[in-house]
Amino acid sequence: MNLKPSLRTISLVLLMSPASVWAQEIIQVKGTKALINLSGTEASVGSDVFAVDSAGKRRAILRIRQVKGDRAVADVVKGTAQTGQSIQARGAGSSAPAPTQARSQESSEDSDDGRAKRPRGFLGQFLKRGTAAGVLAGLSQNSMSLTAKRGTASEDLTLSGNSFNLVGFYDYDLSKSFTIRTKAGIENFDVKGTATNAAVCNDSTACDVGFMYLAGEASAHFNFMTGKTRAYVGAGLAFLFAMGKKSSVSNLDTSNATNQMILLGGGADINMGGGAFVPVSFEYGMFPGSATVKATSMLLRAGYGWRF
Repeated sequence: MNLKPSLRTISLVLLMSPASVWAQEIIQVKGTKALINLSGTEASVGSDVFAVDSAGKRRAILRIRQVKGDRAVADVVKGTAQTGQSIQARGAGSSAPAPTQARSQESSEDSDDGRAKRPRGFLGQFLKRGTAAGVLAGLSQNSMSLTAKRGTASEDLTLSGNSFNLVGFYDYDLSKSFTIRTKAGIENFDVKGTATNAAVCNDSTACDVGFMYLAGEASAHFNFMTGKTRAYVGAGLAFLFAMGKKSSVSNLDTSNATNQMILLGGGADINMGGGAFVPVSFEYGMFPGSATVKATSMLLRAGYGWRF
């Protein structure tokens, strides 16, 4: 009995089976880039593939950026890619998953394409969007103009000063172009000046006003640069809770425990690689004014952040 034709037939069947999609593998990962060995398989720029571990689980989605010979460079769109993981074309599979597993994978895969695609459900959408967190420290230049009065004495004062602030922040991307940034921390407001009439500042020509606030802030950013380094303009609102206060201006009411500040500004998140970035921002803050008191702050901040 001649076995050679049968052996050739079996070899051809094995080569043409779905397992051939596993011949491709990741040979190097650096940051959000992966180098793929195509093993003779054709790949087109812009196509998506899965990175699959030794257990057959899909761990990442890669998007082919460049093809040269038998190698391809891909962006890690979602998940974690590691050297040695196999590559599977999107839509291919080594076996058919159970219905429940298939629905779970479909939901995950659809949401993994990027921030522009919505996962199913509000909670899924919230968790799958690109997010970031970090810290910001800064310097604020403050000014206050008011009419100081005591008895029959009255004087228009212009006070100014600098103060420091420190906040933590959390970003939530609604899309590539729109981001919500929330902040919480300490905001200080300190100003001082000189009065001609000492009576209006508790019998001293040196006038000073100061507040230490526990702040909760939220702002909406329009990202006009949407690459790894982002630049934006934005507007927001700060809710301020006074933790400490001082004032030598006789008629300035400091009894309110809360205050607000409208914020207008812009900034940039400068990519540092590996998911890290340096946020830099400038904001102009306006406190609610009255007929006798107006106050503003210009806030310059910088810090460190992480994308996850």
